[in-house]
Amino acid sequence: MVTKQFTILNEKGFHARPAGLLAKVVKASESQVHMQVKEKLVDCRSIITLMTTAVRQGEEVEIRVDGQDETTLLQKIEALFLDGFGE
Repeated sequence: MVTKQFTILNEKGFHARPAGLLAKVVKASESQVHMQVKEKLVDCRSIITLMTTAVRQGEEVEIRVDGQDETTLLQKIEALFLDGFGE
């Protein structure tokens, strides 16, 4: 398992578009991916579940990836976060 902390850069926080982009990348993999937001741990395959986190700009989350392609997948996820999900 690999983990990494990310700060939400998006002005509008982690809403439907970023949730959809993250879920799409995760669904293309066999690895299990979860996002820890404070005491809440959610499965990153579900857009709805991701949106329930209501993470705002400047808040931190931890991404946990477990699977055969975990390192590569975490790099793809990191690129999304660092790009502000294209916003």
